[in-house]
Amino acid sequence: MSLTFPFAVAEARGLTGSDRMLVKRLADAWYGHLSRNVLRHTYYTMRNRLVDLGISVPPELKNLDAACGWAKKCVDVMVEHSKFDGFTVVGDETSQDVLDAVTRRNRLRTMYRKATTSALEQCFCLYFVSQGDDGKAHVSAYPASASGATWDYAANRMEAAMFVVDVNVDQFGITRPTWVDVVTDEYVIRIVADGASSDSTWRAEYEKHGLGHLPVFVAPYEATLERPFGTSRITREVMGLIDSAVRANVNEEIAAAFAASPQKYLLGTDGDPFGQVNRWQAYIGSIFNIDMTADGTTPSFGQLPQPSMQPASDHFRNLCGKMAAATGIHVSQFGQVHDQPASSDAIYAENEPLILKVKDWNEDVGDTLTDVAIACIATEEGTTFEAIEERGLTILPRFKNPAMPTLAQATDANVKIASVVPEFAMTPTFWRSNGYGEEEIVTIMAELDDARARNTASTVALDLFGGTGGNGNL
Repeated sequence: MSLTFPFAVAEARGLTGSDRMLVKRLADAWYGHLSRNVLRHTYYTMRNRLVDLGISVPPELKNLDAACGWAKKCVDVMVEHSKFDGFTVVGDETSQDVLDAVTRRNRLRTMYRKATTSALEQCFCLYFVSQGDDGKAHVSAYPASASGATWDYAANRMEAAMFVVDVNVDQFGITRPTWVDVVTDEYVIRIVADGASSDSTWRAEYEKHGLGHLPVFVAPYEATLERPFGTSRITREVMGLIDSAVRANVNEEIAAAFAASPQKYLLGTDGDPFGQVNRWQAYIGSIFNIDMTADGTTPSFGQLPQPSMQPASDHFRNLCGKMAAATGIHVSQFGQVHDQPASSDAIYAENEPLILKVKDWNEDVGDTLTDVAIACIATEEGTTFEAIEERGLTILPRFKNPAMPTLAQATDANVKIASVVPEFAMTPTFWRSNGYGEEEIVTIMAELDDARARNTASTVALDLFGGTGGNGNL
């Protein structure tokens, strides 16, 4: 979504003087990265145009619709390996129930997948925790293309954030915000337009959120001290390789066309030898006749050498290798497929760079999700973020194994662990690591409890009645 952001939000009625400057800085931060985010989204959606070198593509073919999905691939592959699976609270069943309800009610697993896609594409995403009309914690996520934030380097955290809540699309397809939220440590400032036109006036309303902490949490990809909001997976190197791949695809199509119809020639003819038959009809016809020339000579027929497709294939293979090195994704994901299947160990070794990147991302975003969980508990209990932190809760975001082992591999590993530690087989983690969902685990654990209860009752009955199953004499 490409937004046309009105800087008039900084002049909204009801804003204080200091907040006007804050909104202006937030709008500048958003607008300063808009063009790059739009460009990255263009590559992600495969709508980038051919960047021609001007030496190999005929003018008639420069508008050839060629697409390359490598940008989408390098984002989506990481998303597929990073699976958020809820929260675990150690030693506090009440907080565990709260976070389980928050996860279900806000569909955090689905939201996480969408937010991670935006974060990897556009450097970061923002999670916003608010209180709904029912008093429950409500979690929203916003991409960098529809939000902006400022960083407090002294405190090493975000100072304030702004995001677009609602938009209007006019008859010309122009998207304009109609509702913008600006969030600080104390207030949620709702800035709403009086209309949907470009010259609409804005009004601001202040609402105290009571969290005592900025209720917006950033999830950056590969953040550094210089770039606290991270970097995109779609780097300049990736975009340059995609441009080369698009050119290679176009050149390969042109080369394939010439290889399928090599150039032919006739020498020593008088005028147009084909008469009413065009050259294409003559080329595909089975038989055609060429008369002798006026001086009695016979025209000679020839064919230029057929061009080879090998250089184009070699160039594309080279680009696949460069793309694999730039993204940590195995070369086969970019179209360089080998007929010989690899062993499971070889496949794991080939995917290890990607798995390491996903593990790093899970650790980084896990800290963000922990803050989101603390804010959700504080919101539902009507207390502050600091009060929940001081309680010393151990909140652990759960992620599925990024290596994505097969069911046979996972089961084999877990059975071996359970043979050493038998109690492991009685925990939800045992079933979770074997690929079962949370709903299935709850059902399994309940059925196991029922089975143990029946076995205990049978054992007690046998002990009391001497093995008669309850029908013996008292």
